[in-house]
Amino acid sequence: MTNIAKKISTGDKSSAIDIKTNDEIGLLSQNFEAMRVNLLKRESELNTAVLISEKSSADLMKKNI
Repeated sequence: MTNIAKKISTGDKSSAIDIKTNDEIGLLSQNFEAMRVNLLKRESELNTAVLISEKSSADLMKKNI
């Protein structure tokens, strides 16, 4: 889990955390995995928003020329 947490801290969110225990480490790994998935989802949403913004900006520039 430590290696995956280090990857996530550098921006690499490709590795899933798969530790299935019922102790504190298992709970921590579940929370890290939820954080990783939420980061991926949020990153996708932001990328979509940027694309929409860029298209809108380009459309406005065409109209103002």
